[in-house]
Amino acid sequence: MPSAHRKFRDFKLKTKQIIGVSVILLLLSAINVNSIFTMLDLRHELEIASTNSLPRAISISAVNYYSSNLRIAQLQLAIAKTDDEQKEHAEKIESLIDQINSSLDEYLILREESEKSGLYSNSEQELFTDFDALWDEYQVLSITCFRLFRENKSEEAVKLLNGDAKIVFNAYSSKLTAMVSLYDQYLLESVKRATKSFTAAREFTLSLLIITVVFSVFMIIIIVRLVTVPVKRLEKAAQAVSEGDLWVNVKYSSKDEMGTLAKTFNTMINSLREAREKTEEKSEKLRLQWEVLRETNDELQEKSVLLEQQKQQIEQKNMDLEATLKQLKEAQNQIVQSEKMASVGQLTAGIAHEINNPINFVSSNVKPLKRDINDIVTVLKKYEETIKENNLDGKFKTVEQFKSELEYEFVLEEIDTLLSGIEEGARRTTDIVKGLRNFSRLDEDEKKLADIQQGIESTLMVLRNELKNKVEIEKNFTNIPQILCFPGKLNQVFLNIIQNANQAIEEKGKIVISTYNDTDWVYISIKDDGKGMPQNVVNRIFEPFYTTKDVGKGTGLGLSISFGIIKDHNGDIIVKSQPEKGSEFIIKLPMIH
Repeated sequence: MPSAHRKFRDFKLKTKQIIGVSVILLLLSAINVNSIFTMLDLRHELEIASTNSLPRAISISAVNYYSSNLRIAQLQLAIAKTDDEQKEHAEKIESLIDQINSSLDEYLILREESEKSGLYSNSEQELFTDFDALWDEYQVLSITCFRLFRENKSEEAVKLLNGDAKIVFNAYSSKLTAMVSLYDQYLLESVKRATKSFTAAREFTLSLLIITVVFSVFMIIIIVRLVTVPVKRLEKAAQAVSEGDLWVNVKYSSKDEMGTLAKTFNTMINSLREAREKTEEKSEKLRLQWEVLRETNDELQEKSVLLEQQKQQIEQKNMDLEATLKQLKEAQNQIVQSEKMASVGQLTAGIAHEINNPINFVSSNVKPLKRDINDIVTVLKKYEETIKENNLDGKFKTVEQFKSELEYEFVLEEIDTLLSGIEEGARRTTDIVKGLRNFSRLDEDEKKLADIQQGIESTLMVLRNELKNKVEIEKNFTNIPQILCFPGKLNQVFLNIIQNANQAIEEKGKIVISTYNDTDWVYISIKDDGKGMPQNVVNRIFEPFYTTKDVGKGTGLGLSISFGIIKDHNGDIIVKSQPEKGSEFIIKLPMIH
């Protein structure tokens, strides 16, 4: 170490500066190179997830979705009564099988790419091999069922459908579910790897920055010390010379500029005794060299400031990257939530359609049945009058006894009561189906004129079981005009806000729904007498993922999605709430002029 120190001390000042700056630049280059490679690793992870793992997961999810619809269509074919219905379901089954096979073809293409990249695991291969065998078996069973239906062997087809076919369907559905879970794990591991790479890069960058700063300070101290100590010695000697001491001698041991300067100073002192002129020339040379040293020191300070600015820029880029990743996660969750709501709407619409046909059949036949029974009763009464008029009571004594045993009059009253009950039940079921069909319009491509109050009624019909025996609904509707909107999406907004109002009421309470308008706007007010909210909660109520509910009881997306839907309609939502005084949500939508 002493010999190394002596070698460094003997270097020229320029060489020392070059060494110090080179080391600093090398450290900064290492920081930049590490950041670049880290960003490349992150981009590679994201490309793998977005171009292979995620599309494979989507293909398998599509197969799972179409398989469920295929099973439903087969069951619908089993209960179809007319040839047209059977033909319609058969065509739907063929279409679903084609869609499943198409999704499997897409999956196989992606699988080949993943195998080339070494991303295809043994677990996934085993699951897909088992599924592929079960799917082939299920297709054979489906073809057999279809052939039995064609041969009018419906009972055998239904037995096969609910027997072996159901077992195979459940088996390959479980394989599909396992594959979807496996993809979820793949994506989670990819995110973890990216996070780990980012954390390691950040720690490495921070460490190098600290080392760079420490080294810079160390170099400044060394260079300053190598300059100031000899200068002080020279200053002391010069002071002595100014006082007339021309025998002073400056000690030096380095071979750099400062050592040369000290040697020159000693020579100058020796020459001063011979000629004052030479002393003045040496003094001027010393002054010029001092200016050079001062400029060098200023340059070092400027470079130190530049290093600090580069450090701040790197930290800002890291913060921007974290914000981008957070936005990507929020967008993904919102897409998943929207897809779930669309699926619920499609399922509700399908159920409403299937229920509507038998209910229409019942409703259309109740009145003719009542009329026919009344005609039969009239005929029986005519028989009774004829028997009495012709004194035939004795001959029909057995009939009268049988009527008494049957409680004939009670039976007639009971028939009338039962028919009225059937008619009322059919009417109420029709209202429920109508409400479900109105509520489930979530897949609209364009805006249409719609009655907002009808949408509110449909939403209340859907929530009837949830609200009954707990919440009293008061409706203050006015004669508001129809507006241009997406009715199904507005129904989703009404559902979210009314559900939140219901959850805010802890035991029993009241929800008041009012509609009114002015010249430019239509207003819908939904007010509850629940526990209310403080102002700090109101200020954040529409933020994505913000919720005051317990973990697992809410995603924090309902009101955020609702706010986005109203903004898409060029409207607004105004919230008024105080703790223990309830809350009021006022939806403001533009009218058509």
